[in-house]
Amino acid sequence: MRTLNKLAMTAAVAALAVTSANAQSVGSACGCPAVSSRTQVLTSTLVDVNGNLLNANTSLTCNNLYVLNSRLYVNNGQDLFIEPGTVIKAQDNAGDARAIIVSRGGQIWANGSESCPIIMTSTADPLDGSYAVTNRGVWGSLIVLGRAYTNKRASDGDVTATATNGVGNIEGLATGDARHEYGNPVGTEINDDNSGVIRYVSLRHGGEVIGANNEINGLTLGGVGTGTTIDHVAVIGTRTTVSSSSVVP
Repeated sequence: MRTLNKLAMTAAVAALAVTSANAQSVGSACGCPAVSSRTQVLTSTLVDVNGNLLNANTSLTCNNLYVLNSRLYVNNGQDLFIEPGTVIKAQDNAGDARAIIVSRGGQIWANGSESCPIIMTSTADPLDGSYAVTNRGVWGSLIVLGRAYTNKRASDGDVTATATNGVGNIEGLATGDARHEYGNPVGTEINDDNSGVIRYVSLRHGGEVIGANNEINGLTLGGVGTGTTIDHVAVIGTRTTVSSSSVVP
């Protein structure tokens, strides 16, 4: 992966948290309206009944406030663009976590900036600094799955194993759905796989528990390749900050 600096991610928590009191004006530096005046858009209008994006190229813009009221899958050949200053708020749906899932071959372009970060949080978060960091696991957060080498083998015999060596099923998501798988069959790995850009993104109150020892994390990565860029990511109010499965360095 081009950039995955855990120290930078930790520092980003403090940097972005400082702006919490002024978060209603997030994105003002790049011309975004106040969060309170943005048009509310349900993400269910962007996906089909199974959560798959309807269009190959979908853009989320900062003039809207997006409510994640269903899972959102970015599938093979699809691109999700998220404009700097955009705010996404996810509903709490115990047992079927709301999440943005970039499946193998899909790409996310969440390219925020220091002055215009992208914020993904809970619908219960008023963005005024009053929603405590102890509110953990309220939604599923962001999951990115790639096609790079992994050490996952069918013989592992656990719930994340598949019948194909090199391919695993990411923890926290149902088995038997190819959209939840990471890695590629042995010998066909794409180690420079590019899942997009995640930069200056604040992920808040995610990491929902699905079952015993089975949860989604603040940021979940599986088989993500070196073509992907991740830097300045803040993960706040979650049980586990970052989970990665055989991410190529």
